[in-house]
Amino acid sequence: MITATMETTEFKATMLALKHHFQSGQTTRYPLNTLVSFKSASTELPEEAKKYTKEYENTLKSFTNGEKTALDQNTNGYVKDKDFEKFKQRMNEQRNKAKQNANQAIDKYIDKMIDVGERHPEAQNAIVAASDSILSFFSGLINGLVNFVTTLISNIVQWLETAFGHVKNWVEGAINSIENFFSGILVRVAVA
Repeated sequence: MITATMETTEFKATMLALKHHFQSGQTTRYPLNTLVSFKSASTELPEEAKKYTKEYENTLKSFTNGEKTALDQNTNGYVKDKDFEKFKQRMNEQRNKAKQNANQAIDKYIDKMIDVGERHPEAQNAIVAASDSILSFFSGLINGLVNFVTTLISNIVQWLETAFGHVKNWVEGAINSIENFFSGILVRVAVA
């Protein structure tokens, strides 16, 4: 295997492919071996990349808390007005808004990481590997939210009495997953 850095255009194309892969709802890691056939000189993330990764972690926590608030409001609205169709409409709107917000967060993160990678070509493969891992995790979280909302809508009548507990448990689990995932990501980023 050749040891070299990616060309800037290959790096950017790879990062954009990652972005599109995860924005399309994929939760599996991107098949990087089809695009990147060599290792860069460094598997260490530059400090800027670590900083942006920490910012992204905070964005995900904020996103998750925002979703909890929206779920609480929509569920409370249903309890108050007992209008299932209105509840279903609000939940579907929230789900679409969550997808849009997730895509915006991915755009922002990838743009920042491309910028860092272009200024630190020796770390491009480490940046690609970290981004793939992080976006795979986030996409899984978003799909979990979508599945949760779908289940909530289809089972609302039976589930209403315990919905608040489920919302709280999901958010706590999601935040714990975010913290656990990010606590080790900067250490374990290694390019195969």
